[in-house]
Amino acid sequence: MKKLIRKLILFIILLDLILNYSIIQTQVYAEPAGENLESKYSLADIIPENTKIRNQMQTPWCFCFASLASLESTLGMQDKISGKTTKEYDFSEEHMAYSTQDSSFKEGKINKKGLHKNVNDGASLIAIQEYFTNGMGAVSEDDYPFDNSTVNIDISKLNQPIAATVLDTFTFPQLSIKSTSEFSTDKISDLIMEMKTYIKNYGGITTIFSTGGENKKKYINWTNNSLYNPEDISDSSLDHAVCIIGWDDNYSKDNFNTNYKPTNNGAWIVKNSWGNTVDIGKITTLKDGIFEQLDENMRKQYNLNSSNDITDEMLIRVLKELFTGFTNIRIVNGVVYGDRDSKSSYMYISYETPSIYLLNMGVTKAELGKNYDNLYQYDEFGPIKHINIANTSVYMANVFKRDASKNEKLTRVSIYSPKKQNYQIYVNPDNSKKTISDLKQVSVSGNQKTVTLDSGFHTLELEEPLELTGDSFVVAVKTSNDDNNSQISVETKCSSEEDPKGLSSNVEVSDGQSFISIDDNLKENNWLDMLNLKLSDGAAVPSNANIKAYTKEYTKENENNNNTAENNTTENNTAEDNTIEEKNGIKEQNGTIDNTDVNNNSKNNNTENASKANSGNNSSNNEKNNRKDDIDVLQSKLENNKYLTMSPNFMQTSETSKDLTVATKKIPKAGENRVILYAIIFISIIASILFIKYYKVNKIMKS
Repeated sequence: MKKLIRKLILFIILLDLILNYSIIQTQVYAEPAGENLESKYSLADIIPENTKIRNQMQTPWCFCFASLASLESTLGMQDKISGKTTKEYDFSEEHMAYSTQDSSFKEGKINKKGLHKNVNDGASLIAIQEYFTNGMGAVSEDDYPFDNSTVNIDISKLNQPIAATVLDTFTFPQLSIKSTSEFSTDKISDLIMEMKTYIKNYGGITTIFSTGGENKKKYINWTNNSLYNPEDISDSSLDHAVCIIGWDDNYSKDNFNTNYKPTNNGAWIVKNSWGNTVDIGKITTLKDGIFEQLDENMRKQYNLNSSNDITDEMLIRVLKELFTGFTNIRIVNGVVYGDRDSKSSYMYISYETPSIYLLNMGVTKAELGKNYDNLYQYDEFGPIKHINIANTSVYMANVFKRDASKNEKLTRVSIYSPKKQNYQIYVNPDNSKKTISDLKQVSVSGNQKTVTLDSGFHTLELEEPLELTGDSFVVAVKTSNDDNNSQISVETKCSSEEDPKGLSSNVEVSDGQSFISIDDNLKENNWLDMLNLKLSDGAAVPSNANIKAYTKEYTKENENNNNTAENNTTENNTAEDNTIEEKNGIKEQNGTIDNTDVNNNSKNNNTENASKANSGNNSSNNEKNNRKDDIDVLQSKLENNKYLTMSPNFMQTSETSKDLTVATKKIPKAGENRVILYAIIFISIIASILFIKYYKVNKIMKS
């Protein structure tokens, strides 16, 4: 018995080691333990060529500078980690600014891929996700240089070669902080650790936060280039975007303004877009302010009867005493400027600034150039909304039309995951059917059939490119998790309350494009057209699925013809195994499929199954008559069981953000849920011991 117990204990230890290793291997970040992180870390010390301070000047394009800084730092970190020679990356902020809006063009031209705003407006994370994922950018600064102008341009200027493609992003949990006391909670400390780990492994984090608006002058310490804004998010609007490139746990709270000091030390190191030169103010305003501060004795001493008597030299001397952080103070065209060196140009934002934890994202993977020929998508604006579905799994599918005269292979599929979930990819490369027998599961890089993805945009490389043969094809995605609360991301128009400026008003949704189902027994009539999607409260949310398909074109002459008949036979034999698993013993019957093309534009050419139907035309007609009823049943199932509710996403602009409630979950830590596992093991051990005792007693009794 003792020997058995020792073996069981050894088994538990071994199991723990295996479990711990496997969980760590599935983490998003390579850094295993937060407590091992440095107290101070800055990408400026690691990839200085890709953390240079830039200047947005008079433009409102901080969101472009911040997000492209994140992309540049990610490419720099990829080079650094892989041992490549580091180089400077510089992408065009101006191209991004014009590409993400619809109206600032000559001759009244409209950019249909742009949000409904002009180039002088601020933007949100939606604009960033849109530009990074819809094929518009990023573009080299050399091809579209910054000129500090917001005039209407020729829309053809947007057609520039792609210099870099974003493959994966990560969206951080959105926390609405109501008071500084919350910074002692595990939720805040976990997020801070998560952000630090991300920076060290991937690069900079784009954050949209509040400087305090009109109050920012009292919240910013210009000498130390530091900011602490104590306002919670319900009292202030998001008015600026920066790129977080590091942290300093010991940054003194005394470095912030005297009247607005955080409770504790610690600050984020930030790459701002205000350049190395700061606009201190107009010369007349500054002189007026100084004169008002002088008492009568000082005025008499310097013969000052009014602010006009203060010379420029006197003003500069006073300002140098006040702003010791500047290397030089100068006057240009009636404006006083302070110059910093490159190191002191980085800003420090207190950990305790509440708005810094609301809207954060980063680029986790990118590549240079454009590694595809065609991008199929309906969601040019990206993930505008998240929909909660009270089910362990849900299917979404996009039916794409194509030019059948082209030779194309599907090489990549991208999706947006609103939270950490499991995904499987299915494709029908031949036509628009979405049945179990037509959708074949495909493997992605690493020969994976199921992948776990965190919150953000993700590009999945197919293990083997898949040839497209018809004038349409289907890409379907199965989302699953264990908590009976799946989430999907969709592109949809927002209500006027959610989107008062109408940023999402250019979204277009048509029938026959995006579909949804919660039924594993997928038949053609188990899919609901997302044009008709409704929430459980009855609100209509016509939507496009966040699914994109990337293809490469090829010529038959250049194809490798070394595939043998044996390889083709093997592929055909395994194709059936890759179909969606049939549940509850229900199988697809020949002849019961509605062969009307989902786009209602042409007759379906694939009629083989219909021609084999036992019941002939009558069966097919009956199925067509029942199709509407079945769709109604699916919609009823979604509505009546309260499957569909809406979660907010990132429509908050740099001007408005009120009362945001967020449902995004944090990435699990290694070892989470281990207590439950140990309990199961412990119960199993006790049961084994009792069984062995019973067995021995029973054996003795029999003897």
